[in-house]
Amino acid sequence: MVKPLCFYKIIADLVSGRPCFGRATKTAKVLWLTYENSYTAIEQGLLSHNCTNLDSILTIDLTGQKEMLNVETLVKVAKENNCGLIILEPMTALSELAKLGQFNKLSYESIYAILIPIMQVMKKEELCLICVRHSSKGKGTLNDINDIIDAPMGSTAFAAAADALIGFGLPPNADKKYTA
Repeated sequence: MVKPLCFYKIIADLVSGRPCFGRATKTAKVLWLTYENSYTAIEQGLLSHNCTNLDSILTIDLTGQKEMLNVETLVKVAKENNCGLIILEPMTALSELAKLGQFNKLSYESIYAILIPIMQVMKKEELCLICVRHSSKGKGTLNDINDIIDAPMGSTAFAAAADALIGFGLPPNADKKYTA
């Protein structure tokens, strides 16, 4: 539930020209490619965050897509539609990353061997790419701080990917949720 709320906030502020999380933004169109959210759900979420410019958001529902996407395709579609931000959920929809998972090669070196060229392409094309990475949902209990850190990180390659992690959990034998 937190992931879409963060996206709705960021996108609503970005396309509406408002500061986001206390920082100035540069107004940009958004390309949102998703296997997980319908256009209606995205529109409702954006409206709940006072989005004033839904026309600046191109949402593509990928649930019927049979082929994987590649970076070249993302750049092409974004450029054709004058988008400055690309959101891709999940990131394994990129053929370059999906191949790693198929061969269980989610090591630091293999992930960064793919991510660095993608980052370079995005920088060269003056695009921003936000990808959603899914990981284990955990055990449903919060035993210690490692449960919060290890579950979303999965591969050690993603250790530097997040600026912040927020974990919610129910400690064993407790009736209150804790945040770490």
